[in-house]
Amino acid sequence: MTIIYFFIVLLSIFSIDNNRSIDSENIDPPLNKDSSEYLLEEGIEAFYDTDWVASSAIFDRMKLNSPDDPRPYFFESMMPFFEYFLVNPTEELADQFLNLSEKAVDLSEKKLSNSPNDTTMVLLLSGLHGYRGLVAADQDRHRIALSSGLTGFNYTRQLLSLVATGRMPELAEACFII
Repeated sequence: MTIIYFFIVLLSIFSIDNNRSIDSENIDPPLNKDSSEYLLEEGIEAFYDTDWVASSAIFDRMKLNSPDDPRPYFFESMMPFFEYFLVNPTEELADQFLNLSEKAVDLSEKKLSNSPNDTTMVLLLSGLHGYRGLVAADQDRHRIALSSGLTGFNYTRQLLSLVATGRMPELAEACFII
């Protein structure tokens, strides 16, 4: 249950736009249908609907448009993760998740090193490493489980620090949305 709660919080962060106002006079114009943000919203919607075919196609398009963006790789890796934990915990699905998530981790770390205050990347890395640790532990891959678990824990501590110091109010907001 904690896994699902954390994932819902993570997805909520992706859908929060800090520049939007509740005031109807300040409605943002619609996003360009070829923009990464529009594709991300569409992909997440298909993902929420568990339409893996549609979401995969959208995330593939996103990867073509923005190959260094870790977000489509994150969601792509979460498909076998959910199937693993909610349907059928096979070694094949574990391998698929671990392999796909590795690309998301690599891209997120690169992006975070270029922009150390990117809270989305900290959140992504916290979740990715935590999920990788869970799958690896379940598959008796103790080295990966320990390494990912500790790394995920460190990113989670960083997130909590950002929330506590007021540098990441959208995470606190997302917790209340749920």
